[in-house]
This record gives sequence, structure tokens and C-alpha cells, in this order.
Amino acid sequence: MNAGILSACFFCVSLASAQAQVANKYNITPEEQAACQVDATTLCSHVYPDQDALVACMRSNESSLTPLCRKTFTAGLQKRHM
Repeated sequence: MNAGILSACFFCVSLASAQAQVANKYNITPEEQAACQVDATTLCSHVYPDQDALVACMRSNESSLTPLCRKTFTAGLQKRHM
């Protein structure tokens, strides 16, 4: 394997690891992510990957969330005492 490919693989693994750490700050479950991924992307992509800003953006757009995401997001906030 040449050095360029090895460097690219290492970069991808590092990036995936960093993204997993960001995505896990609030211990978001796969179910929560699935319920709100489209809403978060549509309404709040401009703040990614800052998860604090994402939560604030989702809160400020709560009336625009799809019903499943709104229910899941609200329950997640309550579960996390936020």
C-alpha cells in the first residue's frame, strides 16, 4: 500500500472517530438520530458539527420539526434534563 493511500485511510478513520465523538456528546441513540436526521440537516446544517449549537437550533425550530422528530427531540431533552 503506498503512503498516499495509507495517509488517506488514516485521515478517514480519524475523521470518523472525531465525528463519532461529536455525535456522542449527548449520547444520542440511533433511534433519535434516525427520527431527526432529516430535520437537523434541513433546518440546522449550518451549525454542524457544533452539537450545542445544533440543540439550540433544533429548539428554536421546534415548531418546524416533523411530528416524530418533535416527539423524539422533546423526550430526549427531558431524558437528559435539558
